Amino acid sequence: MRQIFRPEALWREVIPIAVFALIVLLIFIIVRVSVDDVTDTTRTEFAWSWTMRAIGGLIAVVAAFGLFWRALNSDALELQFSFVLALLAGLLLVNVHWSLSIALGIIGVALIIREIWGGRSVAGRATDVGYSSPTDRPLP
Repeated sequence: MRQIFRPEALWREVIPIAVFALIVLLIFIIVRVSVDDVTDTTRTEFAWSWTMRAIGGLIAVVAAFGLFWRALNSDALELQFSFVLALLAGLLLVNVHWSLSIALGIIGVALIIREIWGGRSVAGRATDVGYSSPTDRPLP
């Protein structure tokens, strides 16, 4: 039988996303139940809005810290794009605005096009240019 997920991808990607989705659902349920004095539709809208702002703020803060950490370690600019995408996505969850959507879309499409036409990974380019791995992280 064909495997849908490789075991290492399951533990590294699928399970953390599922846990994150369950945490978001739990926060939504807690906020929905705790609001007492409004109608049902308003309560749901408030709970959804509050949950998205809290989760978006958490994502944005973690991404900003990761971006700052990569900059302190003098990592290549290409290695920082994942944190830029996460920062924009978190800010988009906090407050929906067209400029954040356009920036997130342009960067995402540019990275996809670069992967399709470039043919080499970021790690391959980093070793070609002479970037070395910081000593606090293991080598791949």
